Amino acid sequence: MQPAPEVQARVGTVLCGKYAVRRVLGSGGMGVVYEALNTWTLRPVALKVLRPELCAQVELVRRFVQEAQATAALRHPNLCEVLDLCREEGDGSLCIVQEYLDGADLRRVLDLRERLTAREALGVLLPAMDALATAHEHGVVHRDVKPENLFLARDPGGRLSPRVLDFGVSKVTHEGAFSGRTTLNGASLGTPQYMSPEQACGVETVDARSDVWSVAVVLFECLSGVSPFEAESPADIADSVLSRPIPRLAERAPWVPRALAEAVQRGLERDLAARYPDLRAFQAALRACGLGEGSCQGLLDDGPLSLEPEAPAHSEFPTAEHRTLRASAPTEESAEAFPLVRASSPPPASARAPYAVLLAGVALLLALLPAGISAGMYLGRRSAAARASVAVVVSAPTS
Repeated sequence: MQPAPEVQARVGTVLCGKYAVRRVLGSGGMGVVYEALNTWTLRPVALKVLRPELCAQVELVRRFVQEAQATAALRHPNLCEVLDLCREEGDGSLCIVQEYLDGADLRRVLDLRERLTAREALGVLLPAMDALATAHEHGVVHRDVKPENLFLARDPGGRLSPRVLDFGVSKVTHEGAFSGRTTLNGASLGTPQYMSPEQACGVETVDARSDVWSVAVVLFECLSGVSPFEAESPADIADSVLSRPIPRLAERAPWVPRALAEAVQRGLERDLAARYPDLRAFQAALRACGLGEGSCQGLLDDGPLSLEPEAPAHSEFPTAEHRTLRASAPTEESAEAFPLVRASSPPPASARAPYAVLLAGVALLLALLPAGISAGMYLGRRSAAARASVAVVVSAPTS
């Protein structure tokens, strides 16, 4: 899907005095994510821009700024770094500047792989849980943990590092974390399939245990290949989350080690007292399963990364880290930019035939080359001798 003209119009311009916009990475109802270059430092960045017409809406602006502050206040290798927050003087647009990531999100990987091995799932989720636990310790609950917000970033050496993206619906749980305010108190923000029961009810006292639930849902999906809460409408999904029997991972995926399945199941307890009290406890239970830390290396080796945007994804607003790419969090109207694409199949024999003939010809020429060189040298010597004899005859004295 081609970006709207007004979205595409920023490409080639410079925002906030120093960010040269290169291309659109994703767009949604609230804003657009661009790949840009910091013209001062020459560092590539992901630029998340709130639509100008929304900048007059105080609550949306507060949420936008809170996302930047929430992420910038945190320091962890598995979080995407916020580099700057600025306002474009021309139209007043707000911009979050984030590091530019190379890789793909977990949703794209699951679309290709269907499910992960236990070691792969732990390789992605354990580092992400550590990042989320750090956020909790700073008073920030993510509230939108899902495969689209878990990004596998590739470093210059090719190693993958999970990153947690999009704190756009985060909740501050104590005063002084940065702004001291919560996002839309009482509103059930988030993605229905991954939303905890208390979050779905709009409870104001949502705490770290809500992210515990969401991580358990993601693990369930990674290990089984299906979401525990599938339904045709958001209302049906909410009903499943709130009241219907919770599916058992051990039944949906009998190949999963029993200890691991039981650990995940505890994360899906509706009773807050029965659920893990925090992600550190959940991590400890997963590590006690005897599978180690797991590894996510190789998850992007099914084929080359396509840098072309694909069909629209879902979510409210693409975050600049998430298809940062390639970046940006999935959005209902935004492109799921940079999907993984499997390597194409080898060409049929008929298509390879001309190349085979060409290669055979080259091989024959190489085989005949030494003989040709020898013959050329021999003829060269004969020619030189003939010219010498003619010279002698021409120069001989006449009687």
